[in-house]
Amino acid sequence: MSTKSNEELPSIDPSQLSAVTGGVTTDTSADTDLTTMMQQLVASVQDLTQNQGGGSNMMMEMLPIMMMMRSQSAAAAPPPVAYPAEIPPPIGNGSGWTLV
Repeated sequence: MSTKSNEELPSIDPSQLSAVTGGVTTDTSADTDLTTMMQQLVASVQDLTQNQGGGSNMMMEMLPIMMMMRSQSAAAAPPPVAYPAEIPPPIGNGSGWTLV
């Protein structure tokens, strides 16, 4: 297809044009429904952006509760087991057995 702007479209014979059947008609109720749905969608998106920008952050609301839960779980934890710094060598004849 050429991109020249000075080319004209070929003319259509009126008898052939009258023989054309089918096609799409304009349905105004469908256009109105579509327009209403688009307006509702735009309004919902605007509401979401206002809630995101002007509202508080959910994490900031949950932070005090999480800190309280953390301090309670740390207080309820059992104390750590105290292990000796060094295991003493076995007492006995050097065989690893303890003489009683």
